[in-house]
Amino acid sequence: MHSLLFMAQQEINTGTDLMELWCRETTARWAQVTTPQTNLPHPSHELDTWAQQTNLQDLLERIRERLNQGNAATTTTITPSGQVIDTIHNWRLEDHQTSNSHILLFISDTPDTRKCYVIEVSRTWTNLLHTEDNVYRISEEIYALVNDPNHREHLLRTNELIQEYRDFTGAQECQGHLTYEIRYTPSFLSAP
Repeated sequence: MHSLLFMAQQEINTGTDLMELWCRETTARWAQVTTPQTNLPHPSHELDTWAQQTNLQDLLERIRERLNQGNAATTTTITPSGQVIDTIHNWRLEDHQTSNSHILLFISDTPDTRKCYVIEVSRTWTNLLHTEDNVYRISEEIYALVNDPNHREHLLRTNELIQEYRDFTGAQECQGHLTYEIRYTPSFLSAP
């Protein structure tokens, strides 16, 4: 839950409002299940009971709705793990945008191929990501690129991903994977 709120604060201008909403909701719910003398849960309440009473899932859903309302002008929806825009051959393509950068993550979670490729999206082709056919073509090209033994890649550490792209969510997604930065431009960029 903390990382969702952190992502909201970092990537969307309404992050402060969401943090305040979460704090108000949590404080109000905590007061309902604590004793005034100790500010600890009633002895009869276990943590899962507290979570049920505070309706934590409902709170998270309302935060997601607020995030999506703030992003209604775009064609995509923000999810806690970044926007998965395509999957191909056990890889997923995620679209990550922050105020400082726009990147794609091409991620494989299979045990023998836990890799994460970071591709910087240029302003010259960011609009290609708005149509499903183009996203499919981009996914196919990136898949072919990473499977080409002659492709060039640069090993990227988690702290470098954060420093260079200011993408904390992307860094979480790539955690536990070999992470590489690769250069890519769609081959059909100049095509009509």
